Amino acid sequence: MSRSSAARWLIAGVFLAGLVVFAVQRHRWELHRIRSRLERTSPLDLRFGSYRSDRNFEIERDPGLRLAAGEYQPVGEQRATILLLHGHTPKGGDLAVYRVLGRRLADLGYLVVAPDFAGFGRSGDPFSVPYEEGFSGDHDVRAWLAYLQADAKSRDRPLFIVAHSAGASSGLPVGLGNQHVSGIAAIGPSRNVIEDLSDPEQAEYWGQRNQATHMKVYGKSFPDWYKKERWLAEAIGEGSGVGLKRPMEYSLPLLQVPGHHPVLLIDGERELEEDKVYLKAYFEAIAEPKDYHTLSGSDHYSNVAHVGRWAIYDKRVVDETVSVIDEWMTRIIAGSEAAAPSER
Repeated sequence: MSRSSAARWLIAGVFLAGLVVFAVQRHRWELHRIRSRLERTSPLDLRFGSYRSDRNFEIERDPGLRLAAGEYQPVGEQRATILLLHGHTPKGGDLAVYRVLGRRLADLGYLVVAPDFAGFGRSGDPFSVPYEEGFSGDHDVRAWLAYLQADAKSRDRPLFIVAHSAGASSGLPVGLGNQHVSGIAAIGPSRNVIEDLSDPEQAEYWGQRNQATHMKVYGKSFPDWYKKERWLAEAIGEGSGVGLKRPMEYSLPLLQVPGHHPVLLIDGERELEEDKVYLKAYFEAIAEPKDYHTLSGSDHYSNVAHVGRWAIYDKRVVDETVSVIDEWMTRIIAGSEAAAPSER
């Protein structure tokens, strides 16, 4: 090999090595999340894909405030509609775990609508319109339920809410108060909120995380008048404001009334021990109808990692998550159909 050829190969090698280092540095947080999500996953259970929604669309919650959503269309006859609510993530309903769940549930015959809360994803900035109740997901959930109840594809079919993490803060109380909702599943709902935010370090972390999310989504900080103290008061449910991390205690009185909408609480085996203890105690304190399930080997995100447009996940855990939700909804649908003749 000539010196010039060797030099070209050396330059090419250095260039490729630089690209690898750059990619690792740029995506090191994604790589860390992949490792943490899949550290207990068997290589035989590893899967990946893009899982895009079939349709993206918008509705208007208030004059000038858009709410965006992805829609996953059912395979075969539509059995029911699912409103899939995301947790506290800048990507909103586009995070990989929601794309995977949306597609998998649609494959079982459900129409899945996965919206972005105002302040997240592709939805509008809640500070772009007159301020009412801050980052209140309640307004958003009511708007989406009204849309689905009027939509020709959904109005004559069972309607379920599947809410993950902070999405349950609004999904539970609003869903329980809506007569058209057939049931509510809460996956890894936020809990111990008051205790967490009473810790100055946790309060600082969540305050900075909210600011960072707004900057990432809209390229600007909160308005100057939206002080940390106001955000913190809303986050723990004080006053009229409601944050996405509202304590689960807010929904407890509604769930202690026998005959409320069916509720399914889902936890992951790898969640924090104090959170698992809390949710089990919460389950014991609520009235029927209720169900509870712990996903074996699962973390807070059903072992689904988000990397760019790709989802890398644990098939066994995702299969279990989808199966538990599907079987629970199937029982409710069958019960409603069996009761219908006697109600005429």
